Amino acid sequence: KPARFDDVLLAPDGRRLAAIATGANDRRNLLVADMMTGRLSILAAPVTYDVGNFSWLDSNRLLFNTIKDHVYANGLSCATVGHFDDNFLLLHYVAATIVGVPRARPGHALVLTYQHMAGDLHRATNTLLELNADWGNADNQAVEHTYRLPEGDVVTVQGGPDGDLSYSITFSDGRYKFYRFLRATKSWQAVKINPELISPMAIDADGKSLWVVTSDATAGYALRRYVFATGELGPPVLTDAAYNLANSTLVFSPPTGKLVGISYLQRQWKSVWFDKTYATAQAAVDRS
Repeated sequence: KPARFDDVLLAPDGRRLAAIATGANDRRNLLVADMMTGRLSILAAPVTYDVGNFSWLDSNRLLFNTIKDHVYANGLSCATVGHFDDNFLLLHYVAATIVGVPRARPGHALVLTYQHMAGDLHRATNTLLELNADWGNADNQAVEHTYRLPEGDVVTVQGGPDGDLSYSITFSDGRYKFYRFLRATKSWQAVKINPELISPMAIDADGKSLWVVTSDATAGYALRRYVFATGELGPPVLTDAAYNLANSTLVFSPPTGKLVGISYLQRQWKSVWFDKTYATAQAAVDRS
């Protein structure tokens, strides 16, 4: 069967695309395409191994984890495009999700690790780490900082448009709780929203508001701001009566961090641009 491509990510300099390529044997390999030359580079996982999640560390290096037999975590590795055979482990034998790659700290990555509790496969302990790939080796020396996590069982930790820590959702006392990360103090602040009723999407570049999706029987789904200082919801910037905007991707401008659009699946993928430059580019693509 033909290869399937998932999780396509553009490098920061826009020259390369990376994607997970799944072939006839259902193994997940990492493929990189040079947009200027058309050259392909493939990181083929060893037999019985698959590449899990991945992220660009910079325009030449990739972070990725590998999984054995679809179950056992092998660790988190770093590789340079064109030199995949020289990849090295940053974290050994640990399940990890890449939370973000902070633009303000080149070569660094934020990673959430998981370790199942003894005798209970349904519960796991989590550790939030900041890694420096320039220090990395298989002895876990890449760890530069360990962050304290908010109270409760961690559901998710998310990075912001700039790749730095943004927010976390936890579960405790029978309910979900939302926390935003305060970078000045490296601490978590509880926010009084119910993630079961309001879907958090991303904290705005100004740090003062949160993009959320709300829903009701009349208007359907709406993308709007939640203002931290007042707890108020702003007017909708986009509504859709039929399709859940919570299952979308918000698009932010890399230079400014400003929200410029949203991409989500209707009967086919639909992109709505709030920024005139992006909207003009989309119109040109549609006409071609």
